[in-house]
Amino acid sequence: GWAEFPVPSPDGRQIAYAWFNERAQRDLRVYSLATSSARVVYARDEVEYPQPFGWTPDGSHILVILARTDRANHIALVDVGTGSARVLKTMDWRSPQKLALSPDGRYVAYGFHMSQKSTAVVLCSIESGERWQVAEPVLQDESPAFDPDGKYLYFLSASGFDPVRDVLDFAYGFP
Repeated sequence: GWAEFPVPSPDGRQIAYAWFNERAQRDLRVYSLATSSARVVYARDEVEYPQPFGWTPDGSHILVILARTDRANHIALVDVGTGSARVLKTMDWRSPQKLALSPDGRYVAYGFHMSQKSTAVVLCSIESGERWQVAEPVLQDESPAFDPDGKYLYFLSASGFDPVRDVLDFAYGFP
């Protein structure tokens, strides 16, 4: 097997990653730097691969995309202790390329293909599940990132057909 998508925990003591296993599927594992050992945190037959993107600030959950065998995709939080997954958003075959968790762990942002020709950045409250479309869909809005204090969300935007014009745009100030 091999590891993919490594993401360090907030305290730097663990690393979450997808592991391509002997069943030709991927499971979500956590490697402990203190014990030099890994354990499977999440593995389900209906999930082709879990892709980790970040940890909650307290290190209790891992933000993932769960790509299912039925081609659905879930944005979810996997509990590191129990392995249970709380689905925040279910999507069809379209899957965000990047998820960003706010520094306070209250929001997740992602770019979503609204159609073949437009992508929008969406902000989702982890507590309530409420969603906001951050900007009008354009040719390509993606790769959201929060600033370190969590007051602003930034994303790449290609508002025309010229990819050279991609710039990091201020997107949204939220409560």
